Amino acid sequence: MADQHTHDVRIEAALAKFAPRRLFKFLKDSQVIFGGMGYETAHSKWIRGEPAFGIEQLVRDAEMYRIGEGATDILRPFVAREGLNMHLERVGRLFDERTTGVHRLIELQRLLRFYAPWYVSQWRSGRLPSRPEFHHPNVRSKLIFVERASRRLARTIFYAMLLHRQALRDDQGRQNRIEMIGENLLVIATTALYAEAQVQTAAHPEVWELVEECFREAKQRVEQDIKGLIRNQDTVIAAVGGKALNGRYPSLLSGIIRRNLQDYSRHESVLKADGANLHTVV
Repeated sequence: MADQHTHDVRIEAALAKFAPRRLFKFLKDSQVIFGGMGYETAHSKWIRGEPAFGIEQLVRDAEMYRIGEGATDILRPFVAREGLNMHLERVGRLFDERTTGVHRLIELQRLLRFYAPWYVSQWRSGRLPSRPEFHHPNVRSKLIFVERASRRLARTIFYAMLLHRQALRDDQGRQNRIEMIGENLLVIATTALYAEAQVQTAAHPEVWELVEECFREAKQRVEQDIKGLIRNQDTVIAAVGGKALNGRYPSLLSGIIRRNLQDYSRHESVLKADGANLHTVV
């Protein structure tokens, strides 16, 4: 689809970061079981007579894949701004300090004409598309939750915009939560639909047990992140981190060997000596 340039799948591709992140976590947990004596290679385990399962190689490969396909912290704001831009572009002139007097009242009237019906619509339940797979009770219940949570997310973003105004554009903590909510809603929907297809084609009804567990965990994350859009401790945590970077807590450095980047760079004289030694050997 991406090569055909007929569909814009950038959002879907960014949300698919969920898969490599969960894969890496799964492999790290597996490393506790199959890791051997610390960070051990498959060959060293084979020499000791243990099953030569190369879990450490899988962990490295998964980490390289997770990083190489695009930084998560870049893709999250990209997804979040899809939900924010509509609001920020509309209210930009109202919150602009240069807008005063009559112009501000005109902007406010214009926004009320748009947001009054929009806000009311976010409280109305929507109908699911009339597709055969949507009629399965296990699928329908999950998609109803996704539809309701999507409207709740829209309302919460609106509340956050009223509270934080233009500052919401640069609030990475809230942007990350918006992305993670959308990510988890996508996981719920795709998992339920994939399970329904598995039951239809391969007759594996036990997959619904896995769907319910996935739904339970994702629903819990959605509830937590929606609440965090309004109330969170991001400011306090950021303040403590900033103070630590400014040397506010010197006791944290007590007992460690002080190093800076220059201590790890090879001195020019050392490089010249290495060059002379190499010339002598040749």
